[in-house]
Amino acid sequence: MLDHTPEIPVAQLMRQRAGINHFKKVLLGNKHCPGEPQTRLVMNEIERLLETSTLDPRTWQNWFNPEPPRARSDAIACLDQCAAELPNLGTKRRNFYQELMVGGLVRQLLKPTQSKSPESALRQRAREYIPITNLHLHFDAVDVAALAVGNGSVDWETLKAIAAERLMELLHLLWSPRAGRIYSTFSSDLKLSWDISSDSERVEMRRVLDSFSPPAFDAWMDKPPRPDAETLSDLRDLSASQVHRILFGLAADTEFLRADRLEAWSLDLSSATLALHAFAWANRYEIFVHHVEPEAIYLDALESLFYRDGDAEDMLQFLSRAHELGRFAWTPGSYEKLVCARSTYEAFLSDLGVSPAMVSAAIMGCEAAHPIIVKKN
Repeated sequence: MLDHTPEIPVAQLMRQRAGINHFKKVLLGNKHCPGEPQTRLVMNEIERLLETSTLDPRTWQNWFNPEPPRARSDAIACLDQCAAELPNLGTKRRNFYQELMVGGLVRQLLKPTQSKSPESALRQRAREYIPITNLHLHFDAVDVAALAVGNGSVDWETLKAIAAERLMELLHLLWSPRAGRIYSTFSSDLKLSWDISSDSERVEMRRVLDSFSPPAFDAWMDKPPRPDAETLSDLRDLSASQVHRILFGLAADTEFLRADRLEAWSLDLSSATLALHAFAWANRYEIFVHHVEPEAIYLDALESLFYRDGDAEDMLQFLSRAHELGRFAWTPGSYEKLVCARSTYEAFLSDLGVSPAMVSAAIMGCEAAHPIIVKKN
């Protein structure tokens, strides 16, 4: 039976669309058409993977309607069962789609608490929350930017700030120039060169590297890449609350930002944008009305990059102001990388059947619910 719950909030709708399109892309590979149900192909693949399925073809078809029903837990469980049989998902993570489509940080923070210190309890929940992937983290960031309600005696501003701070901590753990965890997951410089080389070039590369004592080919192939330390020297000791500056600063190392590194950086820079927006809106009178300059300037630059439709000159002006403020070691190539981050992010969302405009709409819901009101004397 279908759950015909009325209108799904924009942020939740994005999670659901992203989940079903991500599943379909993993399931169908190059045959995936974003936003299209492709019901027969999907059902055939599910039948091939599972002996029995709890996902009805009509349910799958209806998920792609402009105003879809909420996804039921048993149907989402079918996606996770299939994911466990798919080697190209990466690893067999439990509840990948359950967490992506109906889970996340905000859902954890909105659960009722019986604690006598509810704010402390919610802060503890936030500290314990770890997203499965940076895809999950990104939709957590959308949820947090859209958050406009509190939890019991904990008001919405406090809850929003708690969630935004946790997102910043998670991004900092990944991208800190000193000990970031994400760098070990990237393809090595040699692997990137190997992938675009001809057979004869590969033979020569292996010959040269294996002439070392001990042979260096395997070690270099597995060596995690690191961004240029000199260009990031002023960013190494920044706190989690400044992770947007760290990610901005990485644009200085244009050689580092390519292939899988560019994709991950683009997504996490957009997540940092949403986290900063959430934090700024939770403290909107201090930051926007009383002109706490750094956050406002960085937020203008980041939002113009990812979520505003202004012309290129406007975006360049905002980026230039951030460049001047942050004293980043950017070059003309850095600006090109930032523009590339925008197009990479747009393509990423498009593959999931969503768009930056939907993200903007989710954010606007919070701003409409809690506008900035400046009292006149």
